[in-house]
Amino acid sequence: MSDMQFEAGGQLWTPQINGFTVKRCKSECDFNLFSAIEDIEATLKYFRDHVDVYIDCLWIACEEQAASRGIDEVGFAKLLLGGVLVSSVDAFVVALANFYQNDHLAKAVHLIVKTNNKAREAAMEQLGTTVNDLEMTLASQETSLPDPPTNGTNISSKLPERSAQIQTDEHCVN
Repeated sequence: MSDMQFEAGGQLWTPQINGFTVKRCKSECDFNLFSAIEDIEATLKYFRDHVDVYIDCLWIACEEQAASRGIDEVGFAKLLLGGVLVSSVDAFVVALANFYQNDHLAKAVHLIVKTNNKAREAAMEQLGTTVNDLEMTLASQETSLPDPPTNGTNISSKLPERSAQIQTDEHCVN
C-alpha cells in the first residue's frame, strides 16, 4: 500500500485529485483545494474539525472507484471507521500534493504524514502501556473477600468479638 492509498472495507482506495475534483470540492463542499495545499498543517486541522466536509471531499475523490465497486455515497461513508478515516486523510493530502506536482511540497507532505503516523503509533503504544500498568495496579490491589455464609450458617456466631465490642460501647454511652 502506498502513501496515496488507504484500506477500507477490505479494499484499497486511491483518492483521485484532478481539475474536476478541485472544482467539485469548491462548488459542493465550499472547500478550496488550492488554498488547502498552501498550508498542509492548517488543512489537516480543518479536516479534523470539519469531518463532514472532509468526507464529502474524499467521496468526490473516490466516487469513480466506488461506482465501479457498486458502493454508493452512504456505503462509502460507513466504511470510514476511526483508523480508516485517519489513514484516508493522509492518502488524500499526499494525492493533493502530487496533483500540484511540487516535489518539494510532496516531500514535505510525506514527512508530515510519516510524523503523524509515528506520533499516532507512539500514542497507541503509550496507551497500551498505560492500560497494562493500570490493569496490573488494579490486580495487585484486589483484596479477597471472605466467603459468604452458606444456608443454615448463623452469621452472628461468626462475629462474637464485634458483638462484645458493641455491648461494651453501649455501657460507655450510659
